[in-house]
Amino acid sequence: MSKGEQIEILKARHAELENELTTEEHKIQPNPVAVSAIKKQKLLLKDQMARIEASA
Repeated sequence: MSKGEQIEILKARHAELENELTTEEHKIQPNPVAVSAIKKQKLLLKDQMARIEASA
C-alpha cells in the first residue's frame, strides 16, 4: 500500500470520527467522555498522517 493510499484511509477515518463527534455534540446531553475519546482518536490519526507525510 502506498503512502498516499494510507493517508487517504486515515483521512476517511478522520471524517467518520468528525461525523461521530458532530452527532454526539448535538445531542441534548452530550457524553463528555465520548466527546473526549473521539477527539483523542482524531488527534492520533492526525499524528499518523503527519508521520507518514514526513517520511515521504
